[in-house]
Amino acid sequence: MSGRFLAVAMGFGLAIFIGWGVHHVFSRPMRYEIPSGFKGWFVVKFEEQACPPLRSQGLFLVVSVPASGKVCTSTPNPDGWVYYKFEYVSPDGRRERLRWNDHGKPGTQVWLIGYDLGSKSEENFVGEENAMNHSGSPPSSHQKSSSDASDQSPGR
Repeated sequence: MSGRFLAVAMGFGLAIFIGWGVHHVFSRPMRYEIPSGFKGWFVVKFEEQACPPLRSQGLFLVVSVPASGKVCTSTPNPDGWVYYKFEYVSPDGRRERLRWNDHGKPGTQVWLIGYDLGSKSEENFVGEENAMNHSGSPPSSHQKSSSDASDQSPGR
């Protein structure tokens, strides 16, 4: 009986350890819903208390990008390894998955440029690689406009 108890206890301990590791290494997956046909820069500003949290759908945290390309949310930027999914969403609900950071491949895709720790913002570009390389700098996320909380909602 003590051998069986020890095996069960070790199995339980291992399950807890693996669960803790997964929780602290991997973050929730992110799905970006981009208006169909959108091209150009979009910026996601995280940890803005005046803005709504990202909506959840299943395992995903959902970022709904408005036509302005400016999103703000009270949700913190996820830490750790994150699975990203980018989709064009048509007004009728149809979805088209977009590739991301796929250098040298033609066609529209999303370029996840980076995260700025100071401004807590993420910069992304939608379009072909050549267009991104000639588009100039992303819009400044360091300047907050008076309309930030109203027109940059992450949820729909």
